Amino acid sequence: MEMCYNSELVMPKNFAVVNEEEMTYVEGGWSATVYGSLNNIKWRINAAIAACVAGDIVGLASCAGGEVILKVIGGIACWYFTTTAAKLETAQNQCEKLISKYGKNRSAKMYSTWSLVKLTGCEVSVC
Repeated sequence: MEMCYNSELVMPKNFAVVNEEEMTYVEGGWSATVYGSLNNIKWRINAAIAACVAGDIVGLASCAGGEVILKVIGGIACWYFTTTAAKLETAQNQCEKLISKYGKNRSAKMYSTWSLVKLTGCEVSVC
């Protein structure tokens, strides 16, 4: 869509210029970096995947309940834990490839991005 302005753009007198990093914060996003050996990071990823599986089981059990609210909450839990586990499995595969290339004791970092409480990305790289 093409936009055409014939005059100067006028902003409200109390507007504030916000850079991209601040916009991410305003939207509720954040990131975390974890350092350690590839083996340590692999262990952390595996523990997080196990927690997602446990959460998914609880969500499925809630779905089986008779109350509608339990089914709704269970469905949301299943969606949340399944999408989070999928991102973690991608990072787990990266970690496995790096271990086979560099060995399990190589220094590494795991960088994850979040939108409020939802994991949106997770990457593993060597340092």
